[in-house]
Formats: sequence, C-alpha cells, structure tokens
Amino acid sequence: MIDFDKLHEQLKLSKTSPTVIRAVKTLGEAFNSADISDEDLDEILSKFDKLARGHLLVEPEPDARWLSGAARTPGVGQTVRVPLTQYQDRRSTLNGRVGRVVAVRYGDVIVNTTDDGEPYEGLRFRPHELEIKIS
Repeated sequence: MIDFDKLHEQLKLSKTSPTVIRAVKTLGEAFNSADISDEDLDEILSKFDKLARGHLLVEPEPDARWLSGAARTPGVGQTVRVPLTQYQDRRSTLNGRVGRVVAVRYGDVIVNTTDDGEPYEGLRFRPHELEIKIS
C-alpha cells in the first residue's frame, strides 16, 4: 500500500509541480485499488513506462530483417518502419510504425503508413530515421 502522506511530503520536498503530484497520486490510487504483488510491480512499471512513451512491447513482423536508412536512402515503393525506440518525444507514437515510401523530396522520405495502426499519409522523415525492409 502506498502511504499518501509520505508520498505527498516527498513530492513537495522535491519541488514537484502540482500537475505531476496529481498524476502520481492518481497512479498511486490505482495501485492501491489493485492487488499487486511485489514481483508484478517491476513488470507493471516497466511496461507502463514503455507504453506511456509510445514504445511497442511486441515487435511487428518479428521475422523481418531491416536495414538502417542511414546506410541507404529508401526508394519509392519500399517498405520502411520507424525503429522501435527512434523517438522519445511527442513523435514516439510513430515508433515501430510500418509504411510505404511514396516520394523522396529534398532529402526527405515521404511515407504513408500501411500497418494496422491509425493511417497517416505524407509523413516526412530523414533517411536515418527509418529502417528499410530487406526480407
């Protein structure tokens, strides 16, 4: 069980913003309402961290082989993906996404997604931000 008095005190002492304090308290309430073993806690936190940052837990097409776009610029018609840990910012939801190159303009690779996720058209990437499917 989480001691909310101690939690609040520690967050205040560490000069944590009110927004973060509210979020941590909300997560704490969820943890307290579930019957979570110590063994499960590490796994829960690890998976939540990855998912909250937009990273995938399971690699799509695990048998496929991919070549870094830094080695060769992807061409029109090729299947590409954003590496699973490419972005750590707001673009992290694109990590692991697969698509087809529809154009290469001014050094940018233009991609339409083709996987099962939300469809996007006209995404712009630098070649080194992608991987090219080779098998």
